[in-house]
Amino acid sequence: LFKNINLLYISILLTLSVLIVVFLITNEKTTSFVLTLIKIPKEKQEEYIYTMSQVFKKEVLFKTLFLSFIYIGTAFLGALILLKSMDPLANPLLVFSLPLLMLFGNIPITISGLGLREFVTVYCFTHLGATAELGFSFSIIWFIMTVLIPGLIGFFFILKK
Repeated sequence: LFKNINLLYISILLTLSVLIVVFLITNEKTTSFVLTLIKIPKEKQEEYIYTMSQVFKKEVLFKTLFLSFIYIGTAFLGALILLKSMDPLANPLLVFSLPLLMLFGNIPITISGLGLREFVTVYCFTHLGATAELGFSFSIIWFIMTVLIPGLIGFFFILKK
């Protein structure tokens, strides 16, 4: 199906890394140990642990998780519509590179991630059997749709105030 399975391994590694970090920041003993190592005062440690316990209450966690799934689902649907409008024969599984694009687009190396995100998109698309041109075009149009247009709309709303 794909030319290279390394992207699958990278995705699995990133997912496991996130799960480990979430476990570490929610575990009271681990958190206390790390905060003591970096010499955070005891009252700040208790405040952090209390805040994390409030964040990870079931009702707050489930609401946040539900809203996250809605956001990601909407993003995947929009990306699929964009991909199919650009190339009707494109493999719909290319959309699953979207989390990597979002992750690398947020690394503060370039302005709004421009350039880095396009490189990652071209890399992912070519390794998943699509053309580099499709990857680059997809990335630029996705940036315009999800960042530039909403940002300009917000800018004009701020100007009205």
